[in-house]
Amino acid sequence: MVDWRAPDQIAKDAMVYGNFLHALSGLYIWELFISLDFDWQYITLARPLKWSMVFYFANRYCMLAAIALTFLTLDADVDVTDSEFVSIVFPRAFG
Repeated sequence: MVDWRAPDQIAKDAMVYGNFLHALSGLYIWELFISLDFDWQYITLARPLKWSMVFYFANRYCMLAAIALTFLTLDADVDVTDSEFVSIVFPRAFG
């Protein structure tokens, strides 16, 4: 029987989790790129902008930001706490 609380098993599960998130994020980014033509038609006003599309764009690009922040935490070389993460991400994102 597997000891799920053993440090080596937790490290192995963390690696699998990170790889799985990278794979799913790659699928999302692929979908984002193949539908950029649709987004560009709204940005250039080739299609009329409806109020419901505001939620569509907010959802897509907030999710992209969440994926980018997830990559920052998963691919960090050191163990980053929440306060350190906030002090690193916010100046880079908004400064």
